Amino acid sequence: MPIGPETFQYIAFIVNIIMFAVFFMISFIKHRPNKYLVSVILLILLSIVYGIRSVRVGIDSLQYATIFTKASLARDDLEPMFILISKILGLVVSEPQYYFITINLLTNYFVLISFKKLDRDNYPALFSLFLTSFLFVNMNVSMIRQGLAMAFAFYAVSSYITDKNLKISILFSLLSLATHLSAIVFLFSFVLSRIKFEKIILYAYCILTVSLFSFNTASIIAPFQGIHWLIGKLY
Repeated sequence: MPIGPETFQYIAFIVNIIMFAVFFMISFIKHRPNKYLVSVILLILLSIVYGIRSVRVGIDSLQYATIFTKASLARDDLEPMFILISKILGLVVSEPQYYFITINLLTNYFVLISFKKLDRDNYPALFSLFLTSFLFVNMNVSMIRQGLAMAFAFYAVSSYITDKNLKISILFSLLSLATHLSAIVFLFSFVLSRIKFEKIILYAYCILTVSLFSFNTASIIAPFQGIHWLIGKLY
């Protein structure tokens, strides 16, 4: 049975505290395969908790549930990749909660492995810090389309910074833009990665850019939507 708004708040708060502590402790596991396995298991549990929410939880959850159940009636201005993912999932599952769980899994997994690329030993601790931000809640509840796009973009940038894998970076950059155009802000990291900055500066830029989604940027952007179609798409 889907979790209603009030109950979800308490459950999510408790789960986040527990997961923060556990993910942080996982960083001390020396055996890397075990560290990765435990991280993924916890990630699945976390995504399930956030996915079994009611469509009344989150600003756009009902809209996304409608896109999932009636993808053919989705708005014309929605990016094609998200519509495609929704249609594919619609062939496999029928309930919106399974849809939310799957989107959350994709988002959180790509965030996790992006952290893993940046730091092979301490990525669970980095993910635990991510859990403490309102960004995590936004990406898993209210802004799942933007969240998935940002996760793809984060993976594209981290792949380029650490592996210099241009093909993978281009592929996931395109996937992110095809999911939500707002990912273009995060992809500006590619420009910075060409400049000889210290890694800490690049990491700080990534964190700063992503943190924009933790605040009410909608109230800032909304008055300018009518000026140009691009601003509306970014919104």
